[in-house]
Amino acid sequence: MKEFGGYGELTMGIACEYVLSPDAFTALYHPRFSSYLFPALKSLDLSGLREQQFVTEAVPTTSILFSPGLETVTITSGPALTFDQEQQGLRELLRLPEKCPQLPELSIYGAALSISFVKTIADIITRLEAIRVLRMPDIPVTMNTFRSLSNSRSLEQLTLCVQPGCDLREAISTCRGAGGYRSFALLEQLSVTIDTIHDATQLLAYVTSSHLSSLRVNFRLPATPEQLEELFKTLSRHPSRLKVHELITHTRACPADLRSANESPEMQHGVTLHNLLPLLDLGLRSFVLSGILVDIDDEDLKRMARAWPELKQLALGVCERHPWMASCPPRATLFGLIPIFQYCPRIEGVGYRMKTDIFDSEAAYDATGFSRPGKGVVCNNAVELSVGDSRIDKPAKVASFLSDICPRLVDIHHVWLHEVSIETEEVEEVDALDEEDMYRKWGLVMDYVLEFVLIRQQERNSLRDRASI
Repeated sequence: MKEFGGYGELTMGIACEYVLSPDAFTALYHPRFSSYLFPALKSLDLSGLREQQFVTEAVPTTSILFSPGLETVTITSGPALTFDQEQQGLRELLRLPEKCPQLPELSIYGAALSISFVKTIADIITRLEAIRVLRMPDIPVTMNTFRSLSNSRSLEQLTLCVQPGCDLREAISTCRGAGGYRSFALLEQLSVTIDTIHDATQLLAYVTSSHLSSLRVNFRLPATPEQLEELFKTLSRHPSRLKVHELITHTRACPADLRSANESPEMQHGVTLHNLLPLLDLGLRSFVLSGILVDIDDEDLKRMARAWPELKQLALGVCERHPWMASCPPRATLFGLIPIFQYCPRIEGVGYRMKTDIFDSEAAYDATGFSRPGKGVVCNNAVELSVGDSRIDKPAKVASFLSDICPRLVDIHHVWLHEVSIETEEVEEVDALDEEDMYRKWGLVMDYVLEFVLIRQQERNSLRDRASI
């Protein structure tokens, strides 16, 4: 017999776990009992169920668990349903606003099952007048739903996916014409999947909240650095510009705009510091820019570090593997970590493409302004380093440097492929020997860092012992 289980909080405050068959679970609920099976239930999470369980068991009995005391509801949509199954499931979900009129947090994950499912979800969320947190990262939101959400007087956190091909400009102009009050007035966190940067710029300008602290944007279509700069300018003029501390964007570079970084600056078309200048006046603590070439040097990293002293996470074009990586070598070096560790005492994650073959040249040391790399700059935080496709020749020297300035290095992330990955993923046009060599050497760096840190600790202990004699 298949089982359907979950967790509930009963009136006496004890968290209980139950495992019941669907028939037993349904029989437990009877009109002669209370209107609600668990009146004091605070959290309902159906996301842990297997997809088939969701279809055959969870959906038909979902509303049994709805109660006015619920504070969070999490639902994961299953695979394609038969017409009868879908209609039964939608009838159950439609009872959510009726039984939980003051629900403050709703999360719905998984792709939309059908047009009827999308319409039902739209009906549900527009009737939840007290909703504060709404997460729907994969279900496309229609313009009517968007208009309703923009007029919400309680919404603080919103994750949504704008329907592909929607004319957002028309929807926004309609909202402005019909609404008599501010749009998204209390929004603090916004995460959106949208077609173009132009759409995102319009959306951001439409959000009137002065409380916005986090903005995450995923673009379906390629973008240019100039378009990203326009988005950054809009953000720098936004009413919440003094409160924004997190900016995460993912886009794709236009194939025609990918040019070698060895060409003249006029011919390069990666994101440069010039495009990022509007952001330097913001108090960013987390900045992630992925999917597009970021062409910076050590001085650029220094300016960013000095502008964002509260920075905890910085990732510039290193999150994924991209075609432009091979033809656009980095200009920043491993020494770019020094100003980041020097000016950002809370840093926990650093990612940028870097040169590592810099230790055989005395000029490289002089260029940093230090007689010794780091000149005593040390970050004692637990830090993760992301290097993208950065090449490495001498892992021992890189590890020695890293162990000196970051003794608590947790991990090094890169995009080089292991031999097994190349075979199983059937990656084409890859130099397998070179990939394996880079993969192995970065692995050695992490191993060496741990050993070098232990050696330095032993040396310091020995020196202290001698000084005490």
